[in-house]
Amino acid sequence: MKYLNSVKEKLAVASPEDTHLITENVAEELGNYDEDDLVTMEKAGVARELIAKKPHTVLIRHFLDKVNARPEDLDDKTTIGAKFTADILDMYDKANACEALAIIGFAIEQTVPTLYQFIWDGLKNHTTMDPNDFVFFPLHILVDDGHADHLKAAFTALYARNKDQCSGAVDTVRRVLARRSKMLSDLKTHVEEVTGGQICAKEERETQLAGIARARKNAAALKHPQYNKQQLLALSSRILADQGHGGTLAGQVTCRDVHDGKVAMWTGTYGKQIDEYVPGDFIKIDENLNVVSGEGFPNLATRFHLHVYRNRSDVECIVHSHPINVATLAQLGVPLFISHMDVMALFEVTTFLPAWPGVPFGDEEGEIIINALGGHSSALLAHHGLITTGRNIEEATYRAFFMEVAAEMQLKMMAANGGSIKGLPITDHKLSEIARDWRGSDGPVKAHFYAWARQTILKNKIEWL
Repeated sequence: MKYLNSVKEKLAVASPEDTHLITENVAEELGNYDEDDLVTMEKAGVARELIAKKPHTVLIRHFLDKVNARPEDLDDKTTIGAKFTADILDMYDKANACEALAIIGFAIEQTVPTLYQFIWDGLKNHTTMDPNDFVFFPLHILVDDGHADHLKAAFTALYARNKDQCSGAVDTVRRVLARRSKMLSDLKTHVEEVTGGQICAKEERETQLAGIARARKNAAALKHPQYNKQQLLALSSRILADQGHGGTLAGQVTCRDVHDGKVAMWTGTYGKQIDEYVPGDFIKIDENLNVVSGEGFPNLATRFHLHVYRNRSDVECIVHSHPINVATLAQLGVPLFISHMDVMALFEVTTFLPAWPGVPFGDEEGEIIINALGGHSSALLAHHGLITTGRNIEEATYRAFFMEVAAEMQLKMMAANGGSIKGLPITDHKLSEIARDWRGSDGPVKAHFYAWARQTILKNKIEWL
């Protein structure tokens, strides 16, 4: 109903003479069916009293009650389905009338009968549920498929009047279908994680997603040391230094904090390399780079970190460094090419910034980097180095470590490939997304970080933990 009302409001402005087509759909959503529709349902074994004058919200709630869905789950805005709905409503808000009609006509209503057919078949053939308890699904398959016809008719009429307004409709439909595909994939993964098994498989074998679900569960059960923020910052610095991110005073590892209700952060004091940081070398600075806790003063180049923290509420920690392989690609002006499973955590979340503001002491760099990052987690900075972000220090470190690994792989590949920056492409985009989501999940990230930490503690004979 939210979808229909959103489209109806836009259509009322752009093409009021066509709003009756939406009104018919709204009427059916509220349970007002023609006699022909009721007869069709009766032929399918659904008594008319089960659907007549019954809003769709009542029918779906009845089904959910019968499968013991908890009321708090139905109202949870963080579930996979709720996030999908929120995303689609956001697309409606940003779409014009023609694009909105395309979304609901072609990407939503046109696909519903096919999707629901699988659910209906499963309920009929693989459960003992009373068919009267899931009439919501045959209703949408046998009767409400006419919704799409009404909506497409309105789209056609609007297109005939103003083709320019409809120029973005095809791309919009593709984006919605891609988002629906991701939602269904996420739902399948979630079910396999919860059950620890597999779905949609007829033989006794473990699917890739089921294996990942089991691996996630195992990785989440690992026990790690409980270090404080300053210890983690120092460990991150030493881990990255051992990989080659140190050797100069350039590069920083920082984490978000708050001072007087405004953004602040922890950063290393200037004058020391990351190779030698200990927990006491980290200071807390406010949004003007004034020290509010600790001794020393910050590298003024950390200013752009504050820009990221102010503009990206999801970012808790940042790594910025100039390791040799990343710096070489940065000097060549070559974006990262990700196609190896070890570095899949960076797949499609790493961007390339071709601009360089010079010495990074002003606000210019922060503004450029924020625009370049967008919603990405990492960036290769031309003439410069890397920036990686994370929900915690382990995640930001993990991304920085594997970004240098990816850069080294790429340079060797280019050398062996006549200088070409492109190697063997990955043909299955979905597999790449699955690999990224697994490699970048909390379990593998922290398992790697604390394995590196153990090695750096031994190598450097660290005694301050």
